[in-house]
Amino acid sequence: MVSKVALAMFLDGDAGALAAYVSGDRSSERVLLYFHRYGLKPQLTQIFQSSQPSQEGQSSQPSPRVIAINRTTSIAG
Repeated sequence: MVSKVALAMFLDGDAGALAAYVSGDRSSERVLLYFHRYGLKPQLTQIFQSSQPSQEGQSSQPSPRVIAINRTTSIAG
């Protein structure tokens, strides 16, 4: 399955927008332009916290993990 938004960015040669999209950006003007082109509403990314085991001499600090949740319409529809 391919995202219409990502495919449009790729075909337009807009590497900056595609990189932003892949990294979870759904709010910058550059990325929103593609969502609006296809009448789509972006799904926001969510940040989940996970704890990593502490190593000797270091405290255990939660490490943020970004997981992009995207439900755009597939082209194959």
